[in-house]
Amino acid sequence: MSDDETDEPEDDDLLELGFQSGGEVVVCMGDDRPDCCVDWLEKLVDEYRDLYLTLEEEGYNLSALEAPCNVSEFVSVIGVELRARPWTGSLISGTWYHGWIKIGSEREVQAKAHELLGRLRRQAVPMRAMPPTHC
Repeated sequence: MSDDETDEPEDDDLLELGFQSGGEVVVCMGDDRPDCCVDWLEKLVDEYRDLYLTLEEEGYNLSALEAPCNVSEFVSVIGVELRARPWTGSLISGTWYHGWIKIGSEREVQAKAHELLGRLRRQAVPMRAMPPTHC
């Protein structure tokens, strides 16, 4: 590849996890929301989902905790940049998302995730008198 060529994908290309371009790497993707992640991020997403559901079921006030209310918000808060690409099929359409981080920032993103999950665990205050909040 010459210096003037890029590894930027064509508009119609479906990128794979691990695709690298411009100093960044794809770490998650999915239709309408990120539902497929690289291994290390998948573990963090699973931990977030489990914690969120547990706190919600136990009646914690998730709004007061400023908890991300879905996976898209969670990965964005921890440093994954979500980029949307609309798509159209013969009968349906939607939005495909790719989540990008800078190459080499995996540990920084992991640290932010652990910090957020730890904060949610520490600051959780039961609000039994209030119905669970839903985002």
